[in-house]
Amino acid sequence: MSVPRRDLFWKLECLVGISISLISCSSDGGNNSSDTNANPTVGGSETTSIISVAEFSDEFISNSLSNWTLRHPSEGEAAQHTVLDMNQINVGTLTIQPTITSGWFAGGKAPLIYKRVTGNVSVDTFVNTRSAANPALPPGSDYNSAGLMVRTTGTSGENYGLINIGRQTAAIENSLGTETQNTTNSSSVLDLQSGCNNGRLTLCRIGADFIAYRQLDNETQWTKIRTVVRSEISETAQVGMIVNGYSGPDIMHRLTTYV
Repeated sequence: MSVPRRDLFWKLECLVGISISLISCSSDGGNNSSDTNANPTVGGSETTSIISVAEFSDEFISNSLSNWTLRHPSEGEAAQHTVLDMNQINVGTLTIQPTITSGWFAGGKAPLIYKRVTGNVSVDTFVNTRSAANPALPPGSDYNSAGLMVRTTGTSGENYGLINIGRQTAAIENSLGTETQNTTNSSSVLDLQSGCNNGRLTLCRIGADFIAYRQLDNETQWTKIRTVVRSEISETAQVGMIVNGYSGPDIMHRLTTYV
């Protein structure tokens, strides 16, 4: 099957690294489930600068997140992390440890670090989620995960698509695996698939089509795990990294450059 080309790629140890390119993703092959919502609404109203694809990628080797936007201060909310560090605790690394939050579900919000991008995108990362209490183990609390999101603002409620990996719930084997979620006006439809707490994730946007892929450490090939149609997501949207610290939290996210 075809999957997106990678221009730049990061290895994630408990947080997400991300790259983006204006290329298409194939919708052929793999397994998928499909949800459709075709009720357009007005696009995002925020004034954060719109950046080009070339400006999106970041190897996290500076000591500043000045090129990124943190969701909570931009929306006038309190911080949702106890640790937020770049290139200090770990060289070439973005480190986040979230506080307990409602998580990205329905109207709930959690940490999001993003840039605003226009048009078709392919975002790719390797994620390794670990317990903050014991980094040798996966997260110990439900819905402690990290991944990728495309989100629009200025609409009725929360509107986004996401894919993450980590500890989910006992509804899947060993409680570990991926979640894809389609949230429209703060109404969420999620899909949980068993796996592990490590692997590569890709989230594509092609027009109104959002396509999620995964290739986990215990898998030998890419699988298209979900396709949704989201015509109400504005052409210019927030694209970035998310962290869930629900039901605990017991997760630390640490991003390093992939070689």
